[in-house]
Amino acid sequence: MRNSFGKSAAMAARGGVFSALIVLVLLLAYPFEVLDLTLAAIAAILIWIIRLEYGNTMAVSVFITSSVLSILLMPGNTGSVFYALIMGWYPLMKVFLEKKIKNKGLSLLVKLATVTLAFGISIFLFFNLFVGDMDFSTLTAEIPDLLEQEHVALFGAFLNQKLLFGLNAIQWMMITLYLLFAPIFALLFDLLLNRFIPFYALRLRPMLIKAGIIKKGYK
Repeated sequence: MRNSFGKSAAMAARGGVFSALIVLVLLLAYPFEVLDLTLAAIAAILIWIIRLEYGNTMAVSVFITSSVLSILLMPGNTGSVFYALIMGWYPLMKVFLEKKIKNKGLSLLVKLATVTLAFGISIFLFFNLFVGDMDFSTLTAEIPDLLEQEHVALFGAFLNQKLLFGLNAIQWMMITLYLLFAPIFALLFDLLLNRFIPFYALRLRPMLIKAGIIKKGYK
């Protein structure tokens, strides 16, 4: 009984360390905003490693904990949003779908569609929660003498026009671009995870074992 309690406490402590590490990685997206997707992908790879070493339960627990902490501590951090809504759960979904759907083409199609949907929801929430209205009424002051004043004003009015869900034209244009980018990004990330498994097993894992970060034959 005592041994079981000690093992559970050790696992909980290890999960806390992993969660803190992921939050620290996402924290870097504040000074380096252009790396928000990259840092979210790195955090997701850590979830992938946790799943490989400690199983799905630990990986899900760490993902939920790190997502909540990162959103609470860094509510305006796009890296945290991408991690919580898109990247962090992808390794877990990947394993689940590949076990349940034997047809590789269909499995990949479902994964790409799911990530595309998640991208759309993330960008929609980002505009509504963090950005708010994007006012283009001052466009003439930003692009002087390039077009006639009347034409620029008409273009600015078009961009300011509200469409669906209270978002304007430029916001929906950006959402469309992200939705076109999403399946490409998901495909590349899926390939990265497939390539990462042998690299981790043959090169990275022995280094982590030697450093005492993980235990050999833990599972």
